[in-house]
Amino acid sequence: ELNNSAGLLAALSDETGTLLSVFSDAPTFTTNITVPTVIAGLIDPAGAVDLDLGSADVTDVRVETDGGIVVIDGDITQDAGTTLFMGGLLDATGAVDMDYGSGDITDMTFITDGGTVTIDGLITAAGNVTAVGSFIIGSADMSEVDLEKLDGITDGAGAANKALVLDGSADIVSGLVNLTASTTITVPTVLAGLIDPAGAVDLDLGSADVTDVRIETDGGVVVIDGDITQDAGTTLFAGGLIDATGAVDMDYGSADITDHTFTTDGTGTGEIVLPNGAIGGPEIDFPQVKSFVIIDPVATDDYPLWRATYAYTITAISLLVEGGTNVVGGLDEADSDGNSGVAIDADITGTAGSNVNDDGSLTNPTVDDNDYLLWHTTSISGTPTSVTVTIEYTID
Repeated sequence: ELNNSAGLLAALSDETGTLLSVFSDAPTFTTNITVPTVIAGLIDPAGAVDLDLGSADVTDVRVETDGGIVVIDGDITQDAGTTLFMGGLLDATGAVDMDYGSGDITDMTFITDGGTVTIDGLITAAGNVTAVGSFIIGSADMSEVDLEKLDGITDGAGAANKALVLDGSADIVSGLVNLTASTTITVPTVLAGLIDPAGAVDLDLGSADVTDVRIETDGGVVVIDGDITQDAGTTLFAGGLIDATGAVDMDYGSADITDHTFTTDGTGTGEIVLPNGAIGGPEIDFPQVKSFVIIDPVATDDYPLWRATYAYTITAISLLVEGGTNVVGGLDEADSDGNSGVAIDADITGTAGSNVNDDGSLTNPTVDDNDYLLWHTTSISGTPTSVTVTIEYTID
């Protein structure tokens, strides 16, 4: 039914009846118009328009509204090489589900009123990706502050508020200022100029060798829970003080100990004990003194004075004669049976009432372990009442 109530209506068809042109100011159709093809420059309705295209293909279509809404009830399929939503805005009042298939999406801005844009697939960016909020992957929420810790870092170097990344040799070579650990740090080797802790430090070195270590405290205590083994030719405790609150057991083995001062607080049973075998035998490398007294000596007196189970070196000999005029004699090193004596030095002449020392250079000062030390009398003048022979020596 064609109603011409609004103005002039003209309907023309060609001789085949396949072409229809309608000219009118405002034609009104009370039912549907069904045509195989619509070729139009512009469809400009005064009100809402409901276009039911069925299964027809729509090509080169531009839909404009005066503030209204275009509702497409169905799928939009984009042919290869064509453009979808070239410009403008796709503004949905509800949820929108867009299936782009394998199509490329360029120059797209998604805006929501507090909703979520979900992209079910991969996003490949040929340029920069700019975000105002965070990147959330699973339970990881990476904000701008988090990402700035990764921005501009240098491998192998520490920097303030930056992540720490090892270099190609798995090293951190610079930049670290202080390192605080709440538990144990385990490393095979520590190369450090200084380890300066603010509080107590517990270093568990396991079975590692520790070389060239200097430990200083601000009034604290260094506790070494284990043995200290000194290599040959090295120095142990070159200076300073070992101050123990309790008993100290030091096993020096065969090491030489020089410039050592042992001090106790004098309370209780505090003492320094150097038992035979405690430091590699009685090898105590500090001067010792021993004296022997011969009563009423005569010219024929040749006495074994002493036998030691260790070797020692005599460093000085002195003689004190009481009574008479003088005594001339000397010391010999004999074998383990007291025989075959060899002079340790030339004879000394002791004058009554005065201490006399050797000549300062002993010709045979070393006495082997288990050998006897002998005194031989060369001559006596007067009737002396005693001769005291004193030796100074060190244990070899």
